[in-house]
Amino acid sequence: MRPLVAPAVLGVVLSSIGAAHAQMPAPDAPSETARAANVAPRLVRVTIAGDSDPGATEATLRDLFGHLPEGLPPVALDVTVVPELDPASITAPPARPPPAFARAWIDMRADTCVVSIADAPWERIHQRIIPRPPGNDGVTREETAQIVISAVEAMLAGGVIGVARAEVAPPVPSKPGPRPSPPLAPPLAPPPRAPAPSRPGASLGAGYEAIAFASGVIAHGPSTSLRGTLPAGRLVVGLEVAAQWRAPVVVERDPIGLRLDTKALRLAVDAAWEVAPRLALRAGVGPGVDVNEIEPRASVGSVEGTATTIVVEAKRSRVTPVLRWSVGLDVRVTSSAHVVLTGVLEHALLNRAYVVREQGVERDVLAPFDLRPGLRLSLVGDLIRP
Repeated sequence: MRPLVAPAVLGVVLSSIGAAHAQMPAPDAPSETARAANVAPRLVRVTIAGDSDPGATEATLRDLFGHLPEGLPPVALDVTVVPELDPASITAPPARPPPAFARAWIDMRADTCVVSIADAPWERIHQRIIPRPPGNDGVTREETAQIVISAVEAMLAGGVIGVARAEVAPPVPSKPGPRPSPPLAPPLAPPPRAPAPSRPGASLGAGYEAIAFASGVIAHGPSTSLRGTLPAGRLVVGLEVAAQWRAPVVVERDPIGLRLDTKALRLAVDAAWEVAPRLALRAGVGPGVDVNEIEPRASVGSVEGTATTIVVEAKRSRVTPVLRWSVGLDVRVTSSAHVVLTGVLEHALLNRAYVVREQGVERDVLAPFDLRPGLRLSLVGDLIRP
C-alpha cells in the first residue's frame, strides 16, 4: 500500500495548483487613454496676423487643445505671428509645404476676423468670417479659437472639413470700418483776411483859414480843397490843391492908405499816418502864389491947407510866390466825413512892403511878414474811399 501514497499526494498537489491558476483573473486590455499616450502628437501650424495681443490668442488655443476629448490623439501647436498676411498664400500652397496635420490662419487686420483651416494634404479648406467689434478682442479670440479646435477635432476623428481648395477664393478682410473719432478740437480762428488791394481815393473839403499877415493884420477867409490819396498800409500819401479868398485888408493912413484884396492858390504833397482807428497825423509841404489887388487910397482932407503935392498910384496887381508847410490832425467823425485842424507856416519868397514916399523918405503903410503862421479848420467829405 505504501507505493501508492506518493503518486496520490502528487496528484492532489498538481490539481490544487491547476485550480488556483484557473481561478487567477486574466490581465486587462490596454485602455483608450493608454493607447493615446503612446501616439505621436499631431502638429497644427497656426499663423496670426493683425492681433493686438497674439500671446492671448495663443494661450486660448493651447488651453482648448489641452482639454481634447479622451480617445483623440494629442495636438502640438506651432504658432507664428506675422505683421502682414497674403490671402492668396492660403489658397495657393507652395510646392513642398512643411508637414503638418492641419494649418490655421487667423487674420485680424480689419474690422472682421477671417479664420481659415486647411487639412493635412492642403486640399480642403474650411473658412469663417466673423465680426470684430471694437474693444471686444477677448470675445473675438474665444470665438476664433473655438472655430479652429472644432475643425481640428473633426479631422482627428477622421472627418472631412470645408470644401475643395479650388472652390475657395482668397479670403480678403473687409475694409476697416469707421472707428470712434477722437474728440473734436475747438474750431480754429478764421485766418486773417488778406488786405484788399490799395486803390486811390479822393476827398473835397471846405474850411476857414486865418494867417498873421502883418503887424496887427490877420488875413482870413474861406477856403476849399480837393485832395487825391493813395494808401500804403497805415500811411496815406496825398496831393492837395487848395484855393482861398481872403477878406480885404484896409489900412487907413494919413495922407495915403491902402486896400489889399488877395486870392491864394496852394499845391501841397502830404502824408497821413494813422495813429488810432479814427485819428491820423498829417504833414505836408508845397508851393503856392498870392494874387494881390493893390489899391492905394488918399485920406479925405489930407491935402487941404497944405502945399504938399500927393500922388496916388493907380490900382494894380501883384503875384507873390510862397512856400507853405503844414501839420495837422485828421479826425474821422463818420465813415465818409472827417474834420481836419491844420497849423500852417508860409514863407513869402518875394516879399514887398507897401510904402509912401514923403519928401524923399519912405514910410511903411503895410509891411507883410516874411514868415506867416496860420491856422485852418476844414470839414472834409470822401468822394472816393480808398
